[in-house]
Amino acid sequence: MDLKKHLESAANFSQIGMLILGLFGYFYTVVPVFQNQQLQEENSKLQLEREKITNETNKLTIEKKNLLVKTDELQSQQKSLTDKITILKKSNIDIQNTNLELKSQSDALSLKLENIQKDYASQSKSLDSTRSELMALDVMFIYEEDFLPNYYKSNSNLELTQRIENADKQWPDNVQLLLNATQYASKLENRKPKIPSSYYTKLQQFILKNKSTLTCKKPDFTSISQNYITNLKKSEKSSISTTEEEIENIKREYKAKNQLVEITPEFKQSVLRKNQLSEKLSLDMKVEDILNNEIQGCLKKGFNVIESFSKSN
Repeated sequence: MDLKKHLESAANFSQIGMLILGLFGYFYTVVPVFQNQQLQEENSKLQLEREKITNETNKLTIEKKNLLVKTDELQSQQKSLTDKITILKKSNIDIQNTNLELKSQSDALSLKLENIQKDYASQSKSLDSTRSELMALDVMFIYEEDFLPNYYKSNSNLELTQRIENADKQWPDNVQLLLNATQYASKLENRKPKIPSSYYTKLQQFILKNKSTLTCKKPDFTSISQNYITNLKKSEKSSISTTEEEIENIKREYKAKNQLVEITPEFKQSVLRKNQLSEKLSLDMKVEDILNNEIQGCLKKGFNVIESFSKSN
């Protein structure tokens, strides 16, 4: 019984020993081998990582070198650009100075040109004004010569009634006379300085434009003539009365001196003729004034238009 117990105990101890031995073997043989394998695997991984890191490091080193080279190139380019910018700045300053000088010269030339233009405009205006004045004088002279009717120029020996009749027949057309005078003046060959034809054309246009201003209303010459004849008859009666008064005055003067005086028919007729001529002359002068005022008023309208044109050019 004791042996059996001992054997069972020995078997139990043996199992326990085997278990311990197995555990020992596992921890000291299997586990180390497994761990070693893991370590080798880890080592391989680390080696691969190291190679990878080395490759990356080499790659980064190469990139760094390349970057350094590029940096040097960029620095060189930057220095070159800086130098160029400095040169450009200097050139820009020179250009600005040149521009200022050119602007100053341009302003001076502009001012000079403006003064030249003003002088030219002034001289041109003065020349235009002189030409206009010369043309106006020519046209005025020709206009006046053509304007004055026969009764005013060459019919001074005619009776006033005949001159009134001539004025009625020859009452001037101001517009046509001025146009004719302008046309005639434009053909004057001895005119110096020569006036361009455009001036005469402008004047003719100006005359036509002021046609209404130039129109002269024709006086009632029939009424003027009738009034003159009526007043002339009245003056004959007045002359007789005046003559009688003068003769009576002469008689009174001689009588006051206690002198005798004989009034002959011839003397009486002479005094009468003198008074008649005096009355007629006075009446003629009044009618002449009426006619002259009408003529001069119409003539003045033409002069005013020509002067207005001359001042406007």
